[in-house]
Amino acid sequence: MALADGALAAGRLEELARLNSRFHEVLAQASGSRTLTELITQLRWKMEWVYTAKLPRRAQDSWREHREIVEVLESGDPDKAARVVVRHIARGRDVHKEQ
Repeated sequence: MALADGALAAGRLEELARLNSRFHEVLAQASGSRTLTELITQLRWKMEWVYTAKLPRRAQDSWREHREIVEVLESGDPDKAARVVVRHIARGRDVHKEQ
């Protein structure tokens, strides 16, 4: 998260896109689902393109949501984690649909 905070503060958009992809890859790997990990890896370039295109409007919110996801995962509450992740996906979808 510290790398993303630094990139966000410095306006290094390309780095944020790469870190966003890596964040999702790490979560997929942590899930233990090989299928999910392979899917996220295959979608990496598409996710980076979409993230970069929407970044000026979404960067702060996206990383705040990422931080919330990490915190809830660390708390060990799978139901809350599911709600937080679903909300993150919905917000990203909504921003994408607005364009």
